[in-house]
This record gives sequence, C-alpha cells and structure tokens, in this order.
Amino acid sequence: MAVAGGSRSMLGVFWDELQPYPGRLGMSLQTSVLCMAVVITAMALEVPEAALSCYLLFFAARDNAGEGILIAVALIGGATLGIALGVVFLAFSADEPMLRIALMILFTFGGMFFSRASQAGEVAGTVGFVFAFVVSLDGLVPTPELLIRALAWMWVVVFFPMLYLVIANIVAGRNPATMARQVVVDRLQAVAALLASPSAETRGRVVELLGEGSAGARKYLDVARLLSFAPKAEMQRTAELVDRSYRLMVVAEATYANDDMDAVTAVERAALAQACHRLAAQAGRSPRPGSVPSFTVGPAARTDREADDVAALIDDVGSVLTSARPPQAAPRPDIAHLIGEVSEILSPEREPKPALKPGAEPMLAPDAFTNPEYVQFALKTTLAVMICYIFYTALDWFAIHTAMITCFYVALGSTGETVHKLTLRIIGCLMGGALGALTIIFLMPHMVEIGQLAVVVGVVAFVAAWIANGSERISYMGWQLALAFFLCTINSFGPAYDLDEARDRIIGILVGNVVMFVVFSTIWPVSVMATIRSSLVACSQALANIAGPAASPANRLLDYERLHTALAASRRYHRYLAFEPAANRRQRAELAEMDNALAGIAEMAAPVTLIAEHGDASDSLRSAPHPLKKTLDAFRTSVAGYLASLAARLHQGDDETLLPAWRHSPEHAQAVWARTRRRALDDGQRLPVALQADITGRLELYRKLDRRMANHAPQRGGRR
Repeated sequence: MAVAGGSRSMLGVFWDELQPYPGRLGMSLQTSVLCMAVVITAMALEVPEAALSCYLLFFAARDNAGEGILIAVALIGGATLGIALGVVFLAFSADEPMLRIALMILFTFGGMFFSRASQAGEVAGTVGFVFAFVVSLDGLVPTPELLIRALAWMWVVVFFPMLYLVIANIVAGRNPATMARQVVVDRLQAVAALLASPSAETRGRVVELLGEGSAGARKYLDVARLLSFAPKAEMQRTAELVDRSYRLMVVAEATYANDDMDAVTAVERAALAQACHRLAAQAGRSPRPGSVPSFTVGPAARTDREADDVAALIDDVGSVLTSARPPQAAPRPDIAHLIGEVSEILSPEREPKPALKPGAEPMLAPDAFTNPEYVQFALKTTLAVMICYIFYTALDWFAIHTAMITCFYVALGSTGETVHKLTLRIIGCLMGGALGALTIIFLMPHMVEIGQLAVVVGVVAFVAAWIANGSERISYMGWQLALAFFLCTINSFGPAYDLDEARDRIIGILVGNVVMFVVFSTIWPVSVMATIRSSLVACSQALANIAGPAASPANRLLDYERLHTALAASRRYHRYLAFEPAANRRQRAELAEMDNALAGIAEMAAPVTLIAEHGDASDSLRSAPHPLKKTLDAFRTSVAGYLASLAARLHQGDDETLLPAWRHSPEHAQAVWARTRRRALDDGQRLPVALQADITGRLELYRKLDRRMANHAPQRGGRR
C-alpha cells in the first residue's frame, strides 16, 4: 500500500474512533466535572500531586456505576495497604542502598510476572509498581519523617478523588443491570437489521457483537448482583436473555454466511425482523416500579407498558412460526424458534431460570511455572525499570522519574503490542505537553481565580476523556494526553509559569518509551504472531467441540462464544504486526498459512454451526434407520477430528502446512440415504415427510461444509 493510502487509512480509523456512541458523552462529561472538582479541592486545601489525583479518575473510570464504585473502593484499600507495607519495607531498607535495589527488583519482577501468569493482570503490575516506587523514594528524601509525611499525603491524593468518584456513580452512574439489558437490545436490533436487509454491512455489525462475547454482560450482572442494583429475578431473566440473544446472533450470522438467507421469503424475514425490533423495545424497558428497590442509581425508572404487549409479541412470533413452510434446510425454523424463546423469557408470567455460567478460570495460568515467556517478560520489564532508575539517579535528575513509571504501564506481551502502546503514549504525551505549554504561555497570565483554572482543566479533560473512552486503538492516547497536561498546569498551588518541571516529566516519559522499545525489540523479542496462533488454536478447538455429535446445547453455547471471540482476537492482533520492528518480521513467512487457516475456520464455522443447530431443531432423525444415523454422525465426527488435528498443529507450531489434508466426503452419507429411500420404496413404505426434509437439509449442509473445507485444505490420497 502506498504511503498516502496508509496515512488516509490511519486518519480514517482515528476519525471513526472519535465518533459518538451511547454513553460516551455522559462518561466524558462526568470525568471532566470530577477533574474540575479535584482541582478546586486540591488548590483550596493545598493537597499535593493534584495531577496524579486527576489522572486517577481516568484510571478508575468505568462505563457503569457498579464497577466504578468497586474500583474506587479497591484503589482506596490498595493505597492504604500499599503505603502501610511500604513504610514497613522502608524501615528494613533504610540506609541500605543494595537492599533497596534488591527489593525494587523483587517487587518489579514479581508484579510483572503475575500480571502475565495470573488472573490478577494489571492489578498485580500496579501493586508491584507501587511497592517498587515507594522503596525507590528512600534515597531521595533526606529524613524519614519527611518521607512518612509524604506517604501520608499520598493516601489523601488517592482518597478524595476516589470518594468523589463513588459519589458521582451513586448520583449519576449508569445501572449495570440496565447496561446488561442494553447488550440484549443491541443484539436484537442487529439481528433485526440483518433479517430486514441482509448485507455485508448488517452482517458486520452482528460479527462485531459476536466478537465481543458475553463476558462484559456477565460482569455487569455480577456487579449488579453484588451491589443489589436490581431484583434477583430480573437479573436471572437478563442472564437468560444474554445467552439466548447470543445464540440467536450465531444462528442468524451463520445463516447469512452459509448463503441460506434467501431460503426465507422477504415476507417472513420482515415479520421476524419486526418481532426482533419489538422484543428489543421490550427488553430495553426498565423493570416494573413495584419490583425496583428503594435504592436506585442513575435516572429514575421509566414506567413499564402493559403486560399485554408481551403477550402480543408471543402471538406475533407464534404466527410467524405457524406460517413458516416446511424448510428444505435447517436454519429458518432455528431463527424463528429462538426469537420465540426470547419472547417467552421476556414474558412476566414466566419464572426466570438460572443461566449458564462458564467455569471459573484458575487464578494462576496452567503453564505459569513452565512457560518461559512469563519469566522473560518480567525480566525484560525489570531490566528497563532498573535502567531508567539508575539513569535518573546517576544524573541526580529525579524530575524525569516518569521514565520508570512508563516502563510499568507500556509493557505488554508481544513487541507489536508494546510498541503500539508506547506509540500512543508518545503521541498523547506530545499533545498534552503542547496544550499545557500553550496554556501556561497564553492563559495562565490572565487567570486570577481557581475556578478559571478548573474550567481550563475541565475542557482539556473532556477532550482527553472522549479519546480515552474509545477502543484500545486510541484510548491510551487520551490517558497520556490528560497526564501530560495535568503535569504541566497543576503542579503547584498557584498559577504555573515554569515549564521546567513539565518539560522534565515529559522528557522522562520519552526516555522510558525509548528504553522499553530497545529492550523489548532486542531481548527475547516476541512476535504478535504467537498470539495470533494461540487465538487460532482456541478457534479450531471450539469449532471441533461444536462439530462433535455429542456436544450438548449448553456447552455448545460457550463454544460459540469461544469461537467468535477468538476469531475477533485473531483479526484484531493482525493490526499490531505493523508496529513490530523488521527483525521480527522473519516470522511473517507463516502469516499466509495462518491467514489461510483463519479464513478456513471462518468459512467452516457457518455450516458447522447450522449442522449442530439442525440436530437440536428436529427430533425426526430418531425414527431414521440406524445405519443412516451412524453414517451421518460419522461425518460429523470426522469433521470434529479434522478440526482437533488443526488445533494440535497450531499448538505444536508445526512448520508444515497448517491445514491437515481433508480426506472425507459426504458422498457415503448421500449413498446410504439413497439406499434407505430405495429400500423403503421396495417395501412399499413411505418415509415421513419431516424425516425427508431433515435429511435433505442435513446433507445439503454437509456438501457445503465439504466444499469449503476442500477450498482451504489440501486433499491427499483417496477421500472417504
């Protein structure tokens, strides 16, 4: 691609990321107002490090009240524990420089190791950073009394902005239970759009939502359950809707991808789309006033409509099911049936049932102490941290200590991810520094009140929060813009006229980024290709589970989610390849093979899904002759084995062609079906119409799957 084209592409992506979405304005305004309140409080009461207090609001901000409250309380508790333990460690390391350095290395290594090898993630890294940074201060503060006082003030720096955040979430935060319902609404509307107007665009929206999975919705419900944001019955009902709406999206997308949408007449698709729209409207309504607890968060609940609306929805969907003609292929009744199930769950007369929950993942990764990449990652980050610490200590230039902080917060698993994040950090840092310098030069001389400074901070905080509330493509740029601007403009208890401190801290950020780039690109460089490969392993294994004839509908739903989230992750990680240095691109010889495997899995997913759903949609196969059932199940078993073999190849990192040879064919099943029909005619019997439609649709799906597998997999030897 030409450079110009690439530039236009990046600008286009950035512009797309800046577009509004529901809730983005409210979240950005909330962060802006809270930053103004923090500035006024810090200046009036002379609380130090107001810049850090404001930045913590960005770190702790969440899109719902429940998580916002929990993370704020957790940060207060973490700061209390961290500072208390820091004082204890300082008592041991006082006047012992080597012990202090050893503790810094230990905390940094431990925090970064467990950030990769456990479910703690960024929390472990943050804890390691706090301990290491507190210990590093011992050699910079002349007396213990001043150091203890500084640490006590640091508790205040964390406490009061988090207190404001809790209050803001109680008063105006978004109810997590309502947001879980909104996930269901978005899914139903996406399916309605796909049914009403099948196209690549409407399918793309469904694929996007499938890639997000249901983990976010489950988190909303867990938080709502923990903090009692909604009645238990309503949360159970919403959990059922989350599961059923995801399955509906899976079937609708598979129907389109399998070129079966035309099998449904325009009239029937319009009726199903209208039913989805009405169900979405019903799902988006707040619970009945009588069922809402006295303590509510956010806007007052809207009055629910008459219960007759739900009954009418069930009747509408029932009429669609009744009017549908016997299908030649499986998907059409699956869509209608799933829409009917959604309407049934929404019925107030129906008691909600416990929803399916994925098994809890272990705290430590299964390969935590056998995978060398975790240790290598921790060692690389520790080396970068110590290089920065020794650099600014040797130069007696503590003002650039942000170099060490940078190392903790740009470290990611692969080189591409790390370089992507530090690129965003550098761009955001330069933008924030430029805005801060312009503010100091042109606006500060005219400010005479705290309120004026608060307004300027609020405006820039709104812009930074708007960027930070985008996706991971740009969000960290907003965080860094805010931090650099805060460091420039609110580093004292009066108007800031000196650019030296702001300059030094920005230099520190740039130094940290350079050190991280050099370390991660030269020592044990990890290509993002390994992450793409891991995602493909998850894709192929999930699809193998779906293809297996013994898969239960409950477990299959979880496999649907694993499949589509892993497919989305594989596509997402592709863009990080552009941030890898040329030294790592030697591994890109595999990329064509992996792209072929990804395309093959994506194409196989639709017929495999519909074959699995076909097995649940009809009981007619139970009356089929045993040899026929055995042959049909054998083909599915061969597909599952093929996909399991692909997962094994990907996991082992074989250098040969990733896709195994496809040696099977549905021709044997077709022949057995033909013999079954001939035998029935010879015996003067008539096979049931439902069975004939079932087998016809099933064999058509087998043929489509066979063609798609043959398009991507080599065919060696005879097919059977």
